[in-house]
Amino acid sequence: MESKSNEISIKIFLYELIRLRFFIFLILILIIFLGFIASNLNEDRWRGTIELRQLNLNEFSEYDQLAYIMDLQKNFNVKLNLNPEILNDIFINELDDKEELTAILKKVDNIILSNFEDEDAFNEFIDKKIQNFEIKREDEKTTIQFEHKSLKDLKEIFDYVLENVNKNSKEFLIKLFRSYFNSYDQILEFSLEDMNFEIENKIDDYDKEIKSRIEFLEEQLKIAINLELFDNLYVYNNFINSTAESPYYFRGAKAIEAEIKLLEDRTEDKGLYIPDFIDLEGERRSIIQDRHIERIKPALDNSPIMSGEFRPVSYKIAYDKVDISSAKIFMIALLIYIVLISLIVLISIEFRKRN
Repeated sequence: MESKSNEISIKIFLYELIRLRFFIFLILILIIFLGFIASNLNEDRWRGTIELRQLNLNEFSEYDQLAYIMDLQKNFNVKLNLNPEILNDIFINELDDKEELTAILKKVDNIILSNFEDEDAFNEFIDKKIQNFEIKREDEKTTIQFEHKSLKDLKEIFDYVLENVNKNSKEFLIKLFRSYFNSYDQILEFSLEDMNFEIENKIDDYDKEIKSRIEFLEEQLKIAINLELFDNLYVYNNFINSTAESPYYFRGAKAIEAEIKLLEDRTEDKGLYIPDFIDLEGERRSIIQDRHIERIKPALDNSPIMSGEFRPVSYKIAYDKVDISSAKIFMIALLIYIVLISLIVLISIEFRKRN
C-alpha cells in the first residue's frame, strides 16, 4: 500500500509538472535572464599578495660591519643585537597595527567622518574594511593578502603601506640605537664613578693602615730607646726563631726607625702596596678607553638603516583577479530553479486537493 501511495504521489507530481510546463518554462527563462544579468553585473575584485621573508646571508652582509662591532661589546648587561630575525620582527610589528593601511584606505575609498552618523559608526566601518587585511606568519616567511575592487587602488594601497612601514621601521631602529647609545654612555659614566670611589676607598684604607702602623712603630721605638736596644736583639743573641708574641722593640731602634722612614716615604705609587690595586686601575682604564659607541656610530651611518632605500625584509608582490565565474552563477541559479519549481508544484498539488 505504501509503495502504491508513493507511486501515486510521483504520478501526481509529474502530472502537475506537465500541467504547469508553460509556467515552469517561463520561470526557467526568467532565472536564466537573471543569472545572465548577475554574471555581467558581477563586480571585479582583485587580490594582492605580499610574500615577506627574512634577509638571507647575502642580503644581510651589508649589516655585517655594524653587527660585528655591536657583538664586541662585553662589558655591560646593556646589549643590542642585530640579525635578520630581529629586523623581520620589527617590520611585522609595525605592520600589525595597520595604521598605514587605515590611512591609505581613507584616502583611496574617500572615507570621511562627516558621512557617518558618529565616530563609532565611522570606526566600525574602518574596522570592517581592514579585517580583510590578512597577515599569516610561517617560520621565516610571512604572507599578507588584501582584496580591493580596483587594481590601481590596490597597488597604491600596497605601495603606501610598504613605504611607510619601511619608514617607521627605520625610525624605530634609529630610536633604538639612540636609546642604546644613551644607556651605554650612562653605564660607562656610573661604572667609572663607582670605580673611582672604590680606588679612593682603597687608598684611604691604606693610608689609615699605614698611619696606624707608624703610630705602633713610634711606640716601639720609644721603648727600644729607653731600654737602649739599638740593634736587633734577636741577631746578637742568636734568637733566630723569634715568634710573633715576642716584643717588637727587640728588633732594635735602628730597624724600627728604618721601617718608619720607609713607610713615611711611600707618598707616591701607593697602589704598588695595595692588594688588587693594579687590577682595579686596569678596569678603570678599560672604562675610560672604551670606544664601543664611537665605533658603532660610523658603522651605523654607513649601514642600510641610514640609506634612503632601507628594507628590513625582502618581499615580492603579486596581483590576481578574484571573480565568481559564470558557471558558478548559473549553477546557483539552477539550484534555485529546482527548489522553486518543486515548491510551486507541491503547493499546486496541495491546493488542488483542497478544492
